[in-house]
Amino acid sequence: MQMDVLSQFQNSIEYIEKRLVEPIKLEQVASEACMCLSSYYALFKALTHFTLKEYIRKRRLTEAASELVYSKQTVLEIALKYQYETYEAFSRAFKLMYGLSPTLYRKTGIFVAAYPRLKIIHIDESEGIKLMSYEMNKEHIIEDIERVQTGYIMDVDVDHFISVNENYGRDGGDKVLVEVPRRIKKLLKSKAIESEVMRFGGDEFIIVFNQMTKTEIEALAEEILAQFATPILYKTDEIKITVTIGIVPIHHGDNAEVYIDQVNATMINAKKMGRNTHQML
Repeated sequence: MQMDVLSQFQNSIEYIEKRLVEPIKLEQVASEACMCLSSYYALFKALTHFTLKEYIRKRRLTEAASELVYSKQTVLEIALKYQYETYEAFSRAFKLMYGLSPTLYRKTGIFVAAYPRLKIIHIDESEGIKLMSYEMNKEHIIEDIERVQTGYIMDVDVDHFISVNENYGRDGGDKVLVEVPRRIKKLLKSKAIESEVMRFGGDEFIIVFNQMTKTEIEALAEEILAQFATPILYKTDEIKITVTIGIVPIHHGDNAEVYIDQVNATMINAKKMGRNTHQML
């Protein structure tokens, strides 16, 4: 796969992002990537594991969730802004992804960016074929790391997430991807910790902490693990999950991207030790 395809595909993502509050012509999205619609559909699904229409819907709902928490617009105004024709249609779609009605979600005061903007990346080359995947929030994570004088970066990964999708479907998986950061953010809020919980990959969440001690961060990791002793309710089911955590100390002035690689490797090593645990580099 040629590198210009990566650039063209990213152009199509940016085209979508600029038009989340407008009608989007799918043929034009594909055209931005210099592809026919059927080929674009296939490539999009191969790279992201969800469909183009799913991405647009979930991005709109994610942005709508942010406005429910941070703006004073009415629910109907937000619904219409993000291309829902009625309050009822918006409420159904929102509740399916976030597990709460828009009104109740607003009352919680906790925003979860369930589906951040995608960035397509080159990850490998095999037999002359360049492979691509995607990442989320990397620029924001780097900005947070660069602001820290001394602190920690934490990678929280959902254990056996593929099984969640297999057993409960994509909607069940979405429920987990919303509930995991929500529980962590609720815990951080109770401790007056202002760090953001940022989705990084399919089932990973990165958190950057400033001015914490080793004892404090390890105690916090234990509390995060404990948040998932209670199953996640989905329709009539209880989804039982655990998470595994990697932790790496941050020193001001070092390369921010190195910390992302290190914390991911530390989390993966923790999984090899048995999951539902935390490990520090």
